[in-house]
Amino acid sequence: MKTIRLPAAAAALWFFGTAVLAAQDAGLVAITVVKGDTLNNICRAYLVERAVWPKIAVLNRLANPNLIFPGQKIDIPLEYIGGFEDEGTVTIAVGEAVRRAKKDKEWTPLRPGDVVHSGDELKTGGDGGLFISFAGGNTLQLMPEARLTVLVTKKIDDLNIFQRILLGAGKAVARIKDVTGRSSRFEVKTPSAVAAARGTVFRVGLDETETTRAETLQGQIGVEAQAVLEIVGEGEGTIVHKDQAPQKPRKLPPPPAVLDIPAEEQFPPLRFRFSKVEEAAGYRVFLARDAEGREIILQAAVRPEDAAVFDGLLHEGTYYLIAQSIDADGLEGPGSAPVPVRVGIPLPPEPSSPVEGAMFTATFIDVVWPEPPRTGRYHLQIAEDEDFNRLVVDRTDLAAAVFRTPALSPGFYRLRASAVYGQGRESAFTAPRRFQIIALPDAPLLSEPDIDGRRVFFTCTNRGPGIVYRFQLARDDRFLGLVEERLSPDPEIAFLKPDEAGLYRARVAAVAPSGVESPFSAVRTFRVLKGGVFRFLCLIPAIALLLVLLI
Repeated sequence: MKTIRLPAAAAALWFFGTAVLAAQDAGLVAITVVKGDTLNNICRAYLVERAVWPKIAVLNRLANPNLIFPGQKIDIPLEYIGGFEDEGTVTIAVGEAVRRAKKDKEWTPLRPGDVVHSGDELKTGGDGGLFISFAGGNTLQLMPEARLTVLVTKKIDDLNIFQRILLGAGKAVARIKDVTGRSSRFEVKTPSAVAAARGTVFRVGLDETETTRAETLQGQIGVEAQAVLEIVGEGEGTIVHKDQAPQKPRKLPPPPAVLDIPAEEQFPPLRFRFSKVEEAAGYRVFLARDAEGREIILQAAVRPEDAAVFDGLLHEGTYYLIAQSIDADGLEGPGSAPVPVRVGIPLPPEPSSPVEGAMFTATFIDVVWPEPPRTGRYHLQIAEDEDFNRLVVDRTDLAAAVFRTPALSPGFYRLRASAVYGQGRESAFTAPRRFQIIALPDAPLLSEPDIDGRRVFFTCTNRGPGIVYRFQLARDDRFLGLVEERLSPDPEIAFLKPDEAGLYRARVAAVAPSGVESPFSAVRTFRVLKGGVFRFLCLIPAIALLLVLLI
């Protein structure tokens, strides 16, 4: 690290022997003269037209334009600098990312391919991010909740690029092409400091108290405030409070390691834990589409002992997990090596029951899945119509493998289910299944037996059209050994009287057209007498008639 105290009138940005001064007016480029400089060669370096050289001399109160001294400051208005616009192109735009052009009042959304010009204001929301690639090779990344203005971006020639960014809030990451041109400059201004570099990667952040934090990831940068310049080397950071000089650069904390790296496909919500870093008061964790962390989809700030949970809008595919440590003063270290995470979208959860076309006589059914939901919840819908407009069940909180429905009225129903994951996102629904709840007929009332000679008659209550009656005759009270069973379209039956003597039992059930049966009726009984006595008694009338005829 290196500290340089500049004259109070000169707020300087240091570039390997040449200082570029940040004038109070953002429309000026302030140059500090080094040995061998003349006004002519400075103006040539910035492609200033010869006709305006005298105006620059007047602006800087130069009595003799050919006599300038090392350390002296020369201000050049931006409009005098030659070259052409070093346009930036939006290569990545995520979430809320908007732009307000120099002469516009309204913010408009930014999309990949949009061109960024000098004077544009850029802003990202809490879920937003921007990555801008400039024609000259520099790139600028806006993190979520950042706001900046591209004050000027000019390419003087293939070796010299001048860019000045005003950071109004949040954090930006600059990746500066390593060039050899003496006039190349990249500056990030904040209300409390100026950071400048070339051939480096660094972050600059501004919080709500207008405190600036600058972190060097590659190369070195100069950070200046209150006429004090700090050279911040690779792996170092500094803090600048408003109206104060930069703090001495300090070493940035190393990144944490990801614990239990997931080997299989993950479903949201995603949870990650990290190793402990002694210097860290917290971690900032990113989930990005690319291994370089340019297209950040989600981020979270967590305490070292807590898990980072990502429960946002994620599509199926591979993401990269990157974590960096935050020290007690808010400086953030380099990111960890990216860990690929495969995120899947769950398949529709097919129930094992009920099957298509199932019929149930109970007023409720059990919907059964092979396993509890891997994503945490199932969404079940049961409707009376094909379009699922008349829902009788609509539950999004089913966490078990079995769900018993409330009472359902007789009729046809359709069922479908989906897997719920993340912040209320769902898989596709299963194909609808049709099932039926069937009302049981009431049990018929069976009459007492009416024995007439060799026949035993029974009647029962009529249960309506289409009903068939199942009559059963048995000797045991459990009807395991049936003597006879007959179906009758009418509520009556005539059994042949059994030959074998003993007690007999009869019962009847009503059978609906669907095949569903009612409970059986109460049992009726009758007795068949022993065979010899029965036959003798049957012969008595015939014997009596014969005697009468003989007399």
